[in-house]
Amino acid sequence: MVQIQNTDAIKLIRDNARLSISEGFPQDLGKTVVPVMDMTPNLQRFVNFLRNTVKTTTGTSTIFTLLEKTLLYGVYMNLTADGANDGVSAAITVTMAGEGIGRTVLQLQKQMLTAGTVQQYVSFPVPIELQKGSSITHTLAFTVGTCSLVSTVYGSIVID
Repeated sequence: MVQIQNTDAIKLIRDNARLSISEGFPQDLGKTVVPVMDMTPNLQRFVNFLRNTVKTTTGTSTIFTLLEKTLLYGVYMNLTADGANDGVSAAITVTMAGEGIGRTVLQLQKQMLTAGTVQQYVSFPVPIELQKGSSITHTLAFTVGTCSLVSTVYGSIVID
């Protein structure tokens, strides 16, 4: 037999199920009512964060700066380099909460002596907690030739 002791749960069940019980809420649910609660809406995360940046020169640029400690859910990161050069190196870096230093989470390296495109991506099935005040950055390095780097980061962002 199931007994509900949590008053918030009782109120939630009564309100969402639109129960009007004149004698009060049944505490012994096994005898009278079996509640079924769909928690899916509370657990679903929708993409509400999308940054797409382009870099054509060597160096590091900011994709996004986090003003507060942030959780990213269902994160997808992509690097696409297009060009002809002596070799390209590109990376996306984030700062995890509590670490204080940037960590490379996605990197690509390729000798692109003829025109071409190279792509690398990663998807995280678990949330990533990022440091307050840190930035998500991307870096591009090559010496001779041309390169266009497109960096994409998206997911569901929850600010703590």
